Amino acid sequence: MFINYYTRSRVSGTWLESHWRWQLRTFWFAAMWIVVAVIAAITVVGLVIAIPIVVITGIWVLYRMVRGWMALRDKIALPVV
Repeated sequence: MFINYYTRSRVSGTWLESHWRWQLRTFWFAAMWIVVAVIAAITVVGLVIAIPIVVITGIWVLYRMVRGWMALRDKIALPVV
């Protein structure tokens, strides 16, 4: 993540810029959901909510990693979503 922020200007305007953005968004959204899961786990019935959040977040991150690597292999930009 730190490398992405540091080197973001080097890829500006190239197809790789979308990959940097993809990785940063993946990190920050995953971090946000893990924080939500930790907060939920602290509550009384939170583990019932926290465990599915962690599992779904893990599957989502895995999907984003695979899709990113496939696009990188094919040298194509990722969507701006």
